[in-house]
Amino acid sequence: MINTQQSFHFKKGSILLVGLSMAIGWGIRGNFGHQYGAAFAGCLAAMAMCVLSDREDWKSKVLYFAFFGGIGWGFGATISYMQVISYAESGQAATQLFGYAGLFIIGFLWAALGVAATALVAAAGPENLMKLFKVVLYVFAVWFILDLIEDPLSNMMQPASGFDHTNSRQKNPMYWLDANYLPPCFALIAACIYDVNNRREKNLRWLPLFAIAGALAGGLIQYGIIAAGWENKLNSLLTFKLGDLSYIDPATGKPAYTANDLLTNWPQWFSDYPHAAGWFTGLAAGIILFFKRFGKFRDGSSLIVYMAGGWMLFFLFFPVLGSLFFKNYGGIR
Repeated sequence: MINTQQSFHFKKGSILLVGLSMAIGWGIRGNFGHQYGAAFAGCLAAMAMCVLSDREDWKSKVLYFAFFGGIGWGFGATISYMQVISYAESGQAATQLFGYAGLFIIGFLWAALGVAATALVAAAGPENLMKLFKVVLYVFAVWFILDLIEDPLSNMMQPASGFDHTNSRQKNPMYWLDANYLPPCFALIAACIYDVNNRREKNLRWLPLFAIAGALAGGLIQYGIIAAGWENKLNSLLTFKLGDLSYIDPATGKPAYTANDLLTNWPQWFSDYPHAAGWFTGLAAGIILFFKRFGKFRDGSSLIVYMAGGWMLFFLFFPVLGSLFFKNYGGIR
């Protein structure tokens, strides 16, 4: 008889063993870092919880626990935290308090992602997990393509820019507030591809029409704004420079930066290719309208849409646009 009763919390030492598994995984993470390393810890902890649960229905899904547990804890590793630890070690009381508060918030968010992914496996049936697994494979495939094309595309957009993925990453034309925004964008693309392949309906022929109409509308709106002389006013309303123009270079005794040296709260390529902003934004809006009207997003692909879409909306409304109200404080991060 399969035991489906919750008995995990009654087993003495189980929580300690799960924590030990997490700690061992975190030790392994030290050799890898970032998302890949954190996935080791999530994978081991989720498997330990599953094995120690005394629930046969969970044990039959142990590989799903490992897979989604690794993904959940790996997601948390996209959060930047070393600066916050430095604040906690600063020696100045207010800065230390800010550092510890930020560290606890980051820890909560990280753990929440890992636990949510693990709990999803515990609550979902094998059939639903199998369907969701297919959706996740679509996301991984699109991310693999992103990994192949991101640097070549950036080099094509801005040759000899000298960007890298560490101290010179801000030179990348796709740089945007030091955020990892391309993966959620491409996850949305993966969910849309899955939806198109899953539905195979006649209304798919409307997709290119929505996209073309959106691009044309966006281009015309931008042209109208320029023709009306509103471009500079709109730019000043929605854009601000990131950095301190009053900073003096100690070596020269002169201002270290000019306004043209500083990034803005929008992607760098918006400034490099301003003529493309209108039609590109319209293209994206047209595609979004199509999937809003016809999309079904079955088999758990809606989860990807809500997660990635929610992240993008939060990113736009808070760090990007919300920072406009906190210019004197460096914006919202």
